[in-house]
Amino acid sequence: MERDTGQAQGLSELYEVEKNTLPVPGSDAPLLGRDDGEDGEDCDDDEDCDDSDDGEDCDDGNCDDGEDCDDSEDGEDCDDGEDGEDRDDGGDCEDGEDCDDGEDCDDGGDCDDGEDGEDCDDGEVGEDCDDGEDFDDISFCQPELINQHGYPVESHAVVTEDGYQLTLHRIPYSSKLHRHHSPSQNSPFNSNELGMGSKPPEDMKAKPRGDGRDYVFETSGKPAVFLQHGVLASSLDWVLTGPHKALGYKLSDAGYDVWMGNLRGTIYSARHKNFNNTQPEFWNYSWHEIGMYDLPAMVDYVLRVTGDPDLHFVGHSMGATTAVVMLSERPEYNSKLKITLLLAPVVKLEHNTSIFRHSASLWKALQRVTSYSGLHGFPPHPELIQRRLEPMCEEQYIGRGLCANILHVVAGYSKELNHTLLPVLFGHYPTQTSTRTLSHFLQGMNTGKFSKYDYGPEYNMVHYNQSEPSDYIVNRISSPVAIFCGDSDPFTDPQDVSWLADQFRNLIGNFLVPSASFSHLSFLWATNVDRILYDPMISLLDRYKQQ
Repeated sequence: MERDTGQAQGLSELYEVEKNTLPVPGSDAPLLGRDDGEDGEDCDDDEDCDDSDDGEDCDDGNCDDGEDCDDSEDGEDCDDGEDGEDRDDGGDCEDGEDCDDGEDCDDGGDCDDGEDGEDCDDGEVGEDCDDGEDFDDISFCQPELINQHGYPVESHAVVTEDGYQLTLHRIPYSSKLHRHHSPSQNSPFNSNELGMGSKPPEDMKAKPRGDGRDYVFETSGKPAVFLQHGVLASSLDWVLTGPHKALGYKLSDAGYDVWMGNLRGTIYSARHKNFNNTQPEFWNYSWHEIGMYDLPAMVDYVLRVTGDPDLHFVGHSMGATTAVVMLSERPEYNSKLKITLLLAPVVKLEHNTSIFRHSASLWKALQRVTSYSGLHGFPPHPELIQRRLEPMCEEQYIGRGLCANILHVVAGYSKELNHTLLPVLFGHYPTQTSTRTLSHFLQGMNTGKFSKYDYGPEYNMVHYNQSEPSDYIVNRISSPVAIFCGDSDPFTDPQDVSWLADQFRNLIGNFLVPSASFSHLSFLWATNVDRILYDPMISLLDRYKQQ
């Protein structure tokens, strides 16, 4: 059955507008697509584009930086040789303690727990790569992947009001825009040492961090954009598909200072000032606390480093959910988000068609099971899932078909799913979150409301001074907001998304991505996502760049 698109506006009109007729922010004119080449593709200076292949970035194996093209896949990016390195299962240790699996920590690599937003040195919080480890075909950490793609990378640590130590990853500028950048000297293991040879780009200035060798580069005149991943994901979402496809790189190439957050509980943000992630206290949160504490801490940190009064925000899935929480519960942050783009926002779930709707009525039972069994983080052992699924997904026919079907069943069918990427995806996903976070989503499916977490009548009185959890007041949000949804996404039914759009005072648009079978994960992994979504998004961000 063809999905009813409701009131969502189509994006196909974006490509019908001439570049010299850009509407001003707030106008009713359609958006502009970034159609720089045929079918919206951008060709690099040294790259031969194949005009006949829709979405194909390279032809005859001519890739940037010595990359090999995969000519057999329609819409595939170049394989950058993104062989990465192994991740530590146990994360980093504190104060010289021995890490799990017999690995020692770097001295001085810990953050001062008492300082909000402090940068880490080698072996910092959330950095799971260890210099000197062997690489394999699948396992790598996010900063190392960015480095392999030839872009500078920084890691920054932020401590939330409730004690969680989060890692932000940053691409401060594009190596394509600064040709004297030397990626071979850029060590992702040193949190902010960019290794650019004799001097930084002319529009940047280096600020020593105190030890005479480690620097944070502040971009001058480059607007900051903050990308927030969804549930069971990480900042890897924004770079995994490579420089020609991934939103993080495309924004960097478009002149943005790109920041990528990692929410509490994920592989890069698995530490707390007082608890470790084996203790139930560590997992005592839902997406409400993430919106109340994680996002504000990271937004404030980025603004403090850049010196800007505001930034551009892009959130996918739960990243959009938590943005709505922050903007409605902490309205002072509306002025700090110049524009807010919500990709597949999981907010109101009354009409969702996901497989989880059948178990939504069991959300209270999930609370009890969690309490009795000690299962507070989900999944309890994500690395075991990755080790089992990754080899299966490498098998080209039956294995990849099974892996693709897992994504289709969970997130909706996607005709443009990049099957070649599946081994890499299942080698890194899922990450972890709290079972309370999942229970909170099931609560919304069961009640049809976008409300705070239900602790039960007794504890609701403690938290909310009433027996029922209060609803979020979404119409408080004044930041300019654009919604993007897909026709095959089971979590964003048109009725629910239309309700959300009606709440926003300053709605830019409620847009339906113009691609058949565009699912919840197509926003990240579809072979044509760069052309049909990212390029129009960047044009929209560009309008607000100078405001």
